[in-house]
Amino acid sequence: MTRRDERTKILYVITRSSWGGAQRYVYDLVTSLPTSDFDPVVAPGEPGELTKRLKQAGIPVSDFRIHNDLAIRNTIASIRSLFTILKEHRPDILHINSSKAGLVAAIAGRLARTRSIIFTSHGWAFFEDRSLGARLLIWMAQWLTVLLSHKVIAVSEHIRQNVPSLFVSKRKVTVIRHGIAPFPLAVKESARAMLLGEKSSELKHVTWIGTISELNLNKGVRYAIRAMKELPNAIFVVIGEGVERRKLEQEIRELELSDRVFLAGHKERAHELLSAFDVFCLTSTTEALGYSLLEAGRAGLPVVASDVGGIPEIIDDGKSGTLVESRNVAALSTALTALIESDEKRERVRRALKEKVEQEFSLHQMVEKTLQLYQT
Repeated sequence: MTRRDERTKILYVITRSSWGGAQRYVYDLVTSLPTSDFDPVVAPGEPGELTKRLKQAGIPVSDFRIHNDLAIRNTIASIRSLFTILKEHRPDILHINSSKAGLVAAIAGRLARTRSIIFTSHGWAFFEDRSLGARLLIWMAQWLTVLLSHKVIAVSEHIRQNVPSLFVSKRKVTVIRHGIAPFPLAVKESARAMLLGEKSSELKHVTWIGTISELNLNKGVRYAIRAMKELPNAIFVVIGEGVERRKLEQEIRELELSDRVFLAGHKERAHELLSAFDVFCLTSTTEALGYSLLEAGRAGLPVVASDVGGIPEIIDDGKSGTLVESRNVAALSTALTALIESDEKRERVRRALKEKVEQEFSLHQMVEKTLQLYQT
């Protein structure tokens, strides 16, 4: 067995500590490492849900200050903050996650002469709805992050194909898809009560369409809300929080859907409440892969999702779910209606998706492939 002082030291860096896909990825990796061989520390740019869960799991956390913009003065301050942590812990591997922390950590890692710098891309921010100038600036920052890293992990083939490749060899990039472990599901009636309280009993005879999603522009929740106008015998429940809540609440009121669309907020162990739903819907406008989609597959739900990013790597259209054009409300409502009206189709696609997720997107494969990369 490896002695404690011979273990490989890994410092994981991530911008935010809220509970999203990148945070879930870091948590799953860190808590799955063989403790006899690895000595991990996580450095989030701000405290939050990830910090809380890591401390509960006994994982050391070393906070640093990261600024939300790319102004030179603030970027230098963030680099100094992280450089101090690097000199303190002297990791063998610096594993960077998320865009904002990416450039800061890559520069700090090079200055500290860290032996191995690995960057996991959970999505390219230059695909998001921003001004042309902002997208160009983000592209340059992410390109420099890739250039300064020794290895890049792409969580989907779509991410690998779109890596900023100026002076960058594609051989630097390895595809390691997200993976999840089996999890228990709450009893349907209990899950529904946990989401909507006493009101759930009044809605037991309608179809429950649901999603787990951050309330931000990239998740496109507004398009699912608009599609509900054409689905009078269904309700839509969103598990998650985010900066778009007020705008979405206003849209729900304006569309007179307050009795059929519900923003249930953040829920602990939200994936265990997927049993409340009859159909799962993911309407992202950009998506690297999608943890919630994998969870829906594991839970045995039929799925309608946007045909963007890495989603088609999970959903085979017509076989293990239905793909629709992003932002196309009419196509979305048509696809949901088709699932609701066909018991045979729901059963067929849900079985196919569950089988695919179990075989191709296990937590074990994600961890094993990442460990192989660490060992090189």
